[in-house]
Amino acid sequence: MLQDRASDAIHEVTNFERRADVRDRYEFATPLEAAVRRHVQYAVGDFSNLLASTDREQSPDGNLTRFQALIELGRLDEALRAMPMPTNPHQRAIYCLTMSIAAELPSEGMKSHYALKPNTPSFVDERRTTLSLQASAFLPESPSFGGDESDRVNPPHWRELAAKYFSEGDDDDVLAAKLMRQIDPPGSEEIAAVEFQPEEKALFLTALSYAYPHKWKDYARAASRLNVEPVFPYHLLRRANGRPN
Repeated sequence: MLQDRASDAIHEVTNFERRADVRDRYEFATPLEAAVRRHVQYAVGDFSNLLASTDREQSPDGNLTRFQALIELGRLDEALRAMPMPTNPHQRAIYCLTMSIAAELPSEGMKSHYALKPNTPSFVDERRTTLSLQASAFLPESPSFGGDESDRVNPPHWRELAAKYFSEGDDDDVLAAKLMRQIDPPGSEEIAAVEFQPEEKALFLTALSYAYPHKWKDYARAASRLNVEPVFPYHLLRRANGRPN
């Protein structure tokens, strides 16, 4: 509904702020008012303004919003610098799954920076090199996956890093790690046994769709059924699960 009437939704938020007598919606807005605007901006896909709302904010919430906006804008080099790294291994795994999926999709920010087509080897190599420099500094606990340093930012390595963090979590996390690492694609009963929140389950299924490409349609359909609430990573998953045959 919000996506179909984006301008109406933003207009209503603006009216809400005026009624609350907000002089500067970013600097002086209360946490509730800022949260309402950011929720609507994300829901309608207004990622540029969502990112702009974090310009003067250094709080954890502001940094998380910055990461989410950069992911949706395809600016992965910047997103990696902003990616939160909480102490909770489950949340670390979720962020790594997010990066694995974003790295599978065309990156508009990097494409415009290099002015190259995203599928050309030179684009891919330079993109990985740039991201690897950030990954080496930002993820000091990353396991050594072997190969070139730039390989650490390949989607399979983000999935392996997610599995590593899942393996340090609770029973559901450990099961998720096992399913991500097994040779055969997980069946519906195995996946059903992993009790995640719907948006996290959709993220997990989408990551599986890339890990087991011959089963991607089944996993993508299952993920799409769970990806219904317009909160991050809703738009990322819509793009990933709507990819062509």
